Amino acid sequence: FVNMSDVEEKSSEDSIDALFAGNPNLDALRKAVREGRIPDSRRPDAWKLLLGVNDKPDALRGWDGALDLENQPQINEECIKVTQRLIDDSETKDRVSGHAQSIVTYFCKARAV
Repeated sequence: FVNMSDVEEKSSEDSIDALFAGNPNLDALRKAVREGRIPDSRRPDAWKLLLGVNDKPDALRGWDGALDLENQPQINEECIKVTQRLIDDSETKDRVSGHAQSIVTYFCKARAV
């Protein structure tokens, strides 16, 4: 007895694998992402391909994560102000503000700003 859902699932996995094989068809991959057919485990790979960064080195690998610029207090204050204007939920606001501080700090360090 063959379970058709197992066959369909295997076929779906094969078609998803084919999207990532060799020289991928980015239009087909984009469509699969839009349709929600890419499993969570493969989404990072899909985004790397779609953004054209799959063969690039990890730019964050060398960053120590330290928020220690001379003007860090100003960066932190500005990020808090922006998130307060944009977000109502205080828990989300704190999390987003922290991420924004990290992103701005990384950018400034990477660009020697």
